Amino acid sequence: MIDFFKNIKSKYLIKGSFIRQVGTLSFGTSIAQFLPIAISPILTRVYTPEQFGISALFFSCVAICSVISTGRYELAITLPHKDKEAATLLIVTLKICLIISLLIYLPLIFLKDAIVNGFGLQKLSNLIYLIPVSVFMNGSFITFQYWHNRLGNYKEMAVNKIQNSFFSVFINLGLGIININAGLIIGNILGVIFANFFTISKLIKKQLNPLKIVNAKKELELIKKYIHHPQYIASGQLIGEIAVQIPIIIIANLYNNETLGYFALARRLVSLPLGLIGNSIGDVYREKISKKYNKNGNFHNLYKKTLFRISAFSIPFFITLYFSCPIFIDLIFGTQWSEASGIFQKIVIMGFFQFIFTAIDDGAVVTGATRYIFGWHTSRLLLIIMVILISYYFSLSFDTFLWFFISINIFLYIYEIIMEFYLSKGNTFAK
Repeated sequence: MIDFFKNIKSKYLIKGSFIRQVGTLSFGTSIAQFLPIAISPILTRVYTPEQFGISALFFSCVAICSVISTGRYELAITLPHKDKEAATLLIVTLKICLIISLLIYLPLIFLKDAIVNGFGLQKLSNLIYLIPVSVFMNGSFITFQYWHNRLGNYKEMAVNKIQNSFFSVFINLGLGIININAGLIIGNILGVIFANFFTISKLIKKQLNPLKIVNAKKELELIKKYIHHPQYIASGQLIGEIAVQIPIIIIANLYNNETLGYFALARRLVSLPLGLIGNSIGDVYREKISKKYNKNGNFHNLYKKTLFRISAFSIPFFITLYFSCPIFIDLIFGTQWSEASGIFQKIVIMGFFQFIFTAIDDGAVVTGATRYIFGWHTSRLLLIIMVILISYYFSLSFDTFLWFFISINIFLYIYEIIMEFYLSKGNTFAK
């Protein structure tokens, strides 16, 4: 028996192995996702469903702006053969993020009333001025994560995620206890600020030297080299993010903030932990397939193994989660959240396909299929807009609207899984 476990360790848990690297990130992200979930039963008692809804509306705006804030140049950090180019891309991405975040203030200052009234953001009031701050902090955090990904610093990536989660949830709790209405918003912003501070401190101590080599000429050269990232990936993912976040804005306008609060809590409890774990797998998967693709021109075997592993893990988990929803919602979060149980179950169904999609969706980036990415996200947005128009025109109930929304997303996730299989064989689309 001892020899059996030694063989397992030597084969699968050696330093640098795929499973060990996924395990390192998964451990860290498990802690990171556990904190907000563990604190949720308290937060749902110090914040109302409406306050959760307003917070969801704010961070939907942040999420949409964040897609374009970096030009998606952070995705290129893992691609160059030389660390010098990767270091230059890190600086380029941070500069772009700062410039775009500052530019966001222009419409907020001069067109505030038009934006607030046009998008139904009256409940946010002056909180909209915090949107650029949140956008820059989120963009910086993600950029640093890709730098660590490039270097294989999975421990650092895990620690950064834990710090972000830790600071956010406890500031949220503290502000809620003293009855700060915008506590959920302020807490999350301060959380990522503190996490970035510690990340930068460590970079200065350990990894400053490779960053000193950057220069303006090289920056411009790399901006041109990876120009398809803002052209197709950023624009495509912007469309995709609008498709994800627009239901938040629509629910707030067609229904009410309380219903939005139920939806936001359900989506958060499903998407947060599964998204973190899925992204952890995806971070390691992206590095591995980049090397496989550069060396062999395909990553088919790795794709099949990854798909099988995440499917084997997720099927029993999601079945259990689906049937346990009605029991633990009332018990854990309080009776004022009872209406969230039905919404929760529907999102769990979508969450299964989303989890698989999140873990293996980087094949298109690695193979340079940027136009495909743009087309996929565009199709998604158009389908979501169709659902919104139908819901508005026929005055559909929220339940019917939600079923339409979930069905469209499941269809697109399945299509993406099939196309990633195609790309893993070394097939490509025009860039």
